[in-house]
Amino acid sequence: MSDIDVLVVGHGLAGSLSACLLSRTMCVAMTTGGTTATALSTGCLASGPETCDIAWIEHHLLPLLGYGGIGYVSGDHHGITEAGSVHRSQMAPRFVDVPHDASVSVLDTGTGIWDAKGAARGIAARGIAVDVIPSPIDRSPTWSMLTRQAEKMTDDIRGAMAEASGDVILVPPLFGLSDPERYMRSLEGCGRLVREAVVPLGLPGMRLQEALLRAASSRCTVLEGMRALVIRREGDSISAAVLQDGRRQRTITFSSLVLATGGLVGGGLEPKGMDLRESLGLFEVDGTGLQVQEGHPVFRDGAVCQNAVVAGALLPGMEYGDGGGLIDVANSVRRCLEALS
Repeated sequence: MSDIDVLVVGHGLAGSLSACLLSRTMCVAMTTGGTTATALSTGCLASGPETCDIAWIEHHLLPLLGYGGIGYVSGDHHGITEAGSVHRSQMAPRFVDVPHDASVSVLDTGTGIWDAKGAARGIAARGIAVDVIPSPIDRSPTWSMLTRQAEKMTDDIRGAMAEASGDVILVPPLFGLSDPERYMRSLEGCGRLVREAVVPLGLPGMRLQEALLRAASSRCTVLEGMRALVIRREGDSISAAVLQDGRRQRTITFSSLVLATGGLVGGGLEPKGMDLRESLGLFEVDGTGLQVQEGHPVFRDGAVCQNAVVAGALLPGMEYGDGGGLIDVANSVRRCLEALS
């Protein structure tokens, strides 16, 4: 008898969503380790291709995102990037959407990690009235230092905003993983709409990842810090994995495997000499990526693995691009679960 029904390898959007949904009817464990592409994204799910089942994604994903203290909403959202351009998304935190043609005031933070004047130039280039609010925050060289100051200085920031001329005040991601929406609502005490810029490689993606991980932790076993070293093969199936956390190793047996180890660069594939391979070295990779047949990975000898499925950016043709691929990654989970069933 197996230790668990399903082992999910990977804890980004694809892995966490798979684990949450499968745990409704099965015993599931999920490995974590390293920084996911989800954590490096904008935290917004951009409009996907016509093949995406948006209704399915909204139904299954939206309830999970409340675990991070952020309220996600669906629809056609228009945020503003750090360059001042428009970012359209299908699902986004509710403090991202900026009304069309609204005048904008951009909050300066006095630090090189947020170029308020550059954002203002980009907004002005679109014919939108814009000004810059001088920084009420001491110079902060890192996002973490900026966040610590911002959470202590909401009154000062709100006071600086009160003199702004714009209908909307655009701020960088100021607040961390602990109830950021509460702080944003506090800033709106200045009497204006306050909206957060759409920024990759920062807090928004980290918040999304944290919400997913919290949701998964409440539903399944999370093998924190453990990564799969070896997968045991038996004929056209796999049956066990050797997991490692530092010097500690553990073998876990399972009935099925979800492979969701994609990444921001290379789709989760790793260079080996002149070639690419997936992290386990078990499945076939060619010039187009990991070889998959109807959702199942193909062994290096050409046989199809009958009890494993692939989800997320590890699938051929999946790309991120500032978080734009997240909606397609979520949609891949639907196809993955269909193949597993």
